[in-house]
Amino acid sequence: MFQSNPNKKSIVYHYGSRNSSPLVNSGASLRKICDLELTNRRDFTKLPDNLTVEGELSICGSGIKKLPKNLIVKGVFNMTYTGITELPDDCFLGGDVYTGSSLLKKLPNNFIFHGSLYLGDTYVKKFSDNLTIKGTFELFKVRTGYELSDEFDINAVNLVVGGQIRCHKESSLVNLAFVGYRINCY
Repeated sequence: MFQSNPNKKSIVYHYGSRNSSPLVNSGASLRKICDLELTNRRDFTKLPDNLTVEGELSICGSGIKKLPKNLIVKGVFNMTYTGITELPDDCFLGGDVYTGSSLLKKLPNNFIFHGSLYLGDTYVKKFSDNLTIKGTFELFKVRTGYELSDEFDINAVNLVVGGQIRCHKESSLVNLAFVGYRINCY
């Protein structure tokens, strides 16, 4: 199921799914993996530093509360229903990022999302400065304590969105239309 790369002294895992779980938990020198599926695995609380996921990483509903240093995810990254409060500024996210119903509070400054960002039902209230989203930016409902709100602070400096921006009709984001963004509200 996996093979060692003697030149890099790391393990390359070639098939994601549940079979990857024992490998990650074993404390092996895991550095590069194709897909990693840890959905609803509350027993997983940590990923190794310098982890590269060539495909998808799903930690949806897992026990992971902090992302490792130098994390690279080249495909889809699903962190919904996690206790993660922030994205480290040294990570690379190459595909779409799903954050819904997580404890996310802030986005890193000077950060590039290479895919789309689906941000909803989180605690993020203010956009980061110099934030670039190359795909679609979908926003809905921010948590304010125990309530959900549509109010975001849109005063970010240098917000660049390559695709569409989608939000609820009632959202304060409709004001972005006045500064040149195409907004699709639903």
